[in-house]
Amino acid sequence: MIKIANYFLWAAVLLFTLNLSAQNTVYGGFKAGINFATIDGPLEMGSNGEDLEAFSYTTGFHVGVNVNVNLTDYFGLRGEVIYGQRGAEYDFNGQSFMPFYKADGSGFLQASGSRNSIISITNTYIDLPVSAFIRFGRLELSGGLGLGVLLSARAVGEVTFNGVSPLGENINNVVFIVDGSYFDADAFDVDNPGISEEVRIEGERVVLPELIGAYYDNPSPDKPLFSRIDAFAQGGISFYLNQGLFLSFKGYYGLSDISRNEQDYSIVELNSDQSLVFKSDNDKNITLQASVGFHF
Repeated sequence: MIKIANYFLWAAVLLFTLNLSAQNTVYGGFKAGINFATIDGPLEMGSNGEDLEAFSYTTGFHVGVNVNVNLTDYFGLRGEVIYGQRGAEYDFNGQSFMPFYKADGSGFLQASGSRNSIISITNTYIDLPVSAFIRFGRLELSGGLGLGVLLSARAVGEVTFNGVSPLGENINNVVFIVDGSYFDADAFDVDNPGISEEVRIEGERVVLPELIGAYYDNPSPDKPLFSRIDAFAQGGISFYLNQGLFLSFKGYYGLSDISRNEQDYSIVELNSDQSLVFKSDNDKNITLQASVGFHF
């Protein structure tokens, strides 16, 4: 990560130096469009080796500005600042567990069974890509590196659980609505849980909140799941409709692990003491970007 930061420092110095040179054409621009994003990483598997979870593409938007320096008539450098959404559609269906929190706040009962989760993950970044580009008439090819600064991360969706309590009591078709920030450690809003039902399991009163947060399985984590900084490689192609107006298609591929190992846990298995099993997965952002923009 230090090497990447040094890269951006030298790139900024180079762009500034080039701006001072009269023989180089310097111009600005802006663009906006749609992001198609997903997360690539190892998937949890069942006892027969089948995939229990999947990440698919979600859509978001982006808008940004850029500064361009033409070094020759065909070749130049570009720096951008882009506000945009990434993330993924997450699905899980299979063997799992579910904590049921006691109404008196003294802990929880850990049930085992099957879980079906459908979660939309939306991560909002400020991206800082630096690119070299080459022009062939109306066609432009570009490529480079970039850093993304994570501004917010949110999970929205639904979880359905069927299973049994530690003593074998049936728990059927319990549905939780997920709506929480990955920077908020609460399992659910304790002051306003929106309780749809309060039931007894093994003689204990447990809370069934209508809304749960991103960390219902592991409340009060030491750090958020997603890292604040994401490094990526990026490249694309642009087509100029006239001297300023252009259409652009780019791909971003993550170079760094966006999930922290100390918060990335399995939802399939538990340790013998019923504690969470943490993973050392390497999860990366993948983004396809379609834009319309203008240089002036």
